[in-house]
Amino acid sequence: MRSKRLIILFSILAFAALFIVLNSIIFHIRDYDANCLNENSGNGARPNTGVALNTALHNRVTDSAKANISGNIFFLNVKKAVEKIQAENPNILIYGIERGFPARVTIHYVKQFEYGYYRSGNDYYRLDKDLRVIEKPDRAPDLIKITVDNNSQVTLPLKIGDSLSTDKGIAEKMISEALDALERMGYEDLYAVGLIDSIDARTETGYEGLTIKTRSGYLEEQRAKGGVTILLEGGDRIAEKLNRALSVLQQGETNRSGGTITVYYNPETGTYPTYYLPP
Repeated sequence: MRSKRLIILFSILAFAALFIVLNSIIFHIRDYDANCLNENSGNGARPNTGVALNTALHNRVTDSAKANISGNIFFLNVKKAVEKIQAENPNILIYGIERGFPARVTIHYVKQFEYGYYRSGNDYYRLDKDLRVIEKPDRAPDLIKITVDNNSQVTLPLKIGDSLSTDKGIAEKMISEALDALERMGYEDLYAVGLIDSIDARTETGYEGLTIKTRSGYLEEQRAKGGVTILLEGGDRIAEKLNRALSVLQQGETNRSGGTITVYYNPETGTYPTYYLPP
């Protein structure tokens, strides 16, 4: 009777050991892939390099996944993996990590375009639309110049992955909303950079808003207009105001070059009065 019990016990232990071995082999992560959810976005501005840029980014994300994800697929710490991969690739935003059984993981991400830069002394910071620092170049890049008036204090220094922020929390909200609006209106990547020269946030109480200056010419695909100053009065409804301003900028009755477009929101009528003052 005792030997029978021992046989059963050893059988159970052997089965458990076999299960652990097979589990560690079969479900040990060994296949890695990456999926860019906005792969075709922005390539129109770089028709000859879009595919190469996407391939290089795909390879970097995949290599980062290989370096930071290992072990059993059932015990994958997704949150920790996302933090590590995103820290190594500040120009992406990870939407999720998909488990593909038995041993495959796929990183789903969107690429974050560089829109602007902020300067503090001799330090430069390349920023995406959420004002996250993607890179710290040695000189001013050919991007939208981001400035904040003296009524707000920018939190410095910044490291890669940090977001530009101020003590009031007003400037960054307005600027991010403007950049996001540009992207949603189709001015993404170099199209936005080709249109906008600078964005200055005004944060004095009662006079909040943005001063946006367009470049003297768009990209070749756009009509050559520019050198116009856009005043978005008030710190709210930035996207709607910018949409109105760009509509006026592109109206065909006059080739707007120079001058000022002013937009504000009238809460009593629910409208956005917009004025163009020639130079």
